[in-house]
Amino acid sequence: MQTGFGPFVSVFLTTQKWTQIDIGLVLSIAGVVTITNLAFGSLAGYAFARLRFPGREVLFLIVLATLMIPDQLRLVPVYLIMNGIGLTRGPGQYLAVVLTMASSACDRSGTTVNP
Repeated sequence: MQTGFGPFVSVFLTTQKWTQIDIGLVLSIAGVVTITNLAFGSLAGYAFARLRFPGREVLFLIVLATLMIPDQLRLVPVYLIMNGIGLTRGPGQYLAVVLTMASSACDRSGTTVNP
């Protein structure tokens, strides 16, 4: 029995499906999603924590309410929206992945409202 990373390396090198994945594309999508989540999350966190504006509590409750909706429940409506605007085929499908992952409220869930 082998220990360490040897079995994992052999699976990745011998399986054809793993060699067909474009690692650069995967890393670029992950990088864009990470940067947008950092930007949107820091802006929303600062706005909810420091700024006082009308409707702040209501808006924060809406953000919290979106956290209560599981991703599985949003799957079909998001697909229908992306299909309706033509982002499910061709190069636009990568933009659909970025938009879907960047619009999640999960990165903004660490913010608090101080009354």
